[in-house]
Amino acid sequence: MIIKVSRSMTEEQRSQIVDLLEQGGLPVNDLSQVDWLELLVWQESKQIRAVGGLQRCGDSVLLRSIATDPDYRGKGIASSLINQLHLLARDNHFEEVYLLTTDAESYFRGNSNNKGSKTSLDYQPIEREYASASIKQSSQFSELCPASAILMKKRL
Repeated sequence: MIIKVSRSMTEEQRSQIVDLLEQGGLPVNDLSQVDWLELLVWQESKQIRAVGGLQRCGDSVLLRSIATDPDYRGKGIASSLINQLHLLARDNHFEEVYLLTTDAESYFRGNSNNKGSKTSLDYQPIEREYASASIKQSSQFSELCPASAILMKKRL
């Protein structure tokens, strides 16, 4: 079941989310510092098995914090979360979504096979210099993700 947690998360949810993100090697330092962060989780029996978020960066939005429990990978859970995050971005009048990745470019392009089915995320890599000014000012872009991280963009 996908639920929205964001600022209303319990301490137990926060702990589980941080554990998942750290397991995936994703930054957690700024989770409570960003002005607008919407988090969705996939939960089963009060146990969070996947998480994904959207961070508003001025007039742009950044997809971030996508992590799935290793025992639940390959089941389409992350794709479902991402599709819900895209709907949330549209509902908030964003026309494009950015992301930074060090190791999942193929997944976000839609080139990875997931049990025989192709993902349809359709993000395209772009040069970092073409990021919007507000994305460049985000802590994800400027501090937390390495300069070698690939910047990707999707038009909604």
